[in-house]
Amino acid sequence: MKKRIDIEGLLAWAYREELPKAAGNGAGAGIVNGWAGVSSYAELLTVIDHNEYGCVPNLADGGEPHPDAVRVHEAVVALDSVALDLPDGWSPMEELGQHGELGEMAVAVALDTLTVVDGAGVRRLRNGPARLVRKHAILGGVPEWQWDGEEPAARIVTGPEGGPLWFRERVSRTRDAFGKVMEYRYETADGWDKYRNRPKRGAYQKAELHPDPLPLILARAEYELWHASLECLVEDLRPVLERFELAEFRRSPRPWQTPDKAAPRVLVANAAFSR
Repeated sequence: MKKRIDIEGLLAWAYREELPKAAGNGAGAGIVNGWAGVSSYAELLTVIDHNEYGCVPNLADGGEPHPDAVRVHEAVVALDSVALDLPDGWSPMEELGQHGELGEMAVAVALDTLTVVDGAGVRRLRNGPARLVRKHAILGGVPEWQWDGEEPAARIVTGPEGGPLWFRERVSRTRDAFGKVMEYRYETADGWDKYRNRPKRGAYQKAELHPDPLPLILARAEYELWHASLECLVEDLRPVLERFELAEFRRSPRPWQTPDKAAPRVLVANAAFSR
């Protein structure tokens, strides 16, 4: 009879108990290059000699990892091949909607931080979710999504002395090697005439959100990716496990929202894992 377990418990069992049984210095799936140990040093503040599953070897246990644990690892590695499928208007901070373009710009900056658009115009994650899933399987917990600070509010951009800044758009012209005139537009913060005590012609002010919502957007996006990854793992592993029966994954995809609001799915598997 199979033992019932949830996906977080299964991941913890695989990466904390079973996969460390494999000897170190392996070169199996999931270990990309020799910098993996350096990355772990930065995160865990310890020198780690990984085995082929990205775990610290624990040879005292003896034996080989259970086949189900190996299946778990292979499914986790396969997460890096899933497609990013963000719906139009995606934002993990609905409260930014009241700020119009400022809110949209904050989400756009977060997307550019997390993703890159390839030559075919497809937006892809800069770092696949497999590393994120392994991290929390080994260390426990979930990506931090809570916010204890003030709600971001719009305010006028100010200078070092606290006064509002005035900006101007400037144009610079030069000739290229073929004599063609090239025009460059840039912005300067010299729009205030201190002698006449008034803005210069064409000067304008700008608004910004304070406190900066970018760290919270990135944190919640990471939580959504982690949650979507575990949903994919449940679907892929449920039919292939020998020892375990996977329970439903009941964590909220967006715990910061009211439960009655449907959360968008942000990852779509290109091909189901099978073994």
